[in-house]
Amino acid sequence: MVFTEGWSTKEPPAHGKRGIGLALVRRLAERQGGSVRVSDREGGGAEFTVVLPEALAEQPAGAPLTATGEPR
Repeated sequence: MVFTEGWSTKEPPAHGKRGIGLALVRRLAERQGGSVRVSDREGGGAEFTVVLPEALAEQPAGAPLTATGEPR
């Protein structure tokens, strides 16, 4: 639910929308073969975990990456 575009706990401002940030994070993570999850945090609040498998793959030291995470 929190990953649905437009979902927010806050009132929408007069000048625009709310609830796009987590939807974008999820969409981008999934495009890269990853995932996002949310869980309750001990003591209150929420904890978000983003897993990007490509980011965990070894790259040559100092190798620049493109916007998709691929070596140039």
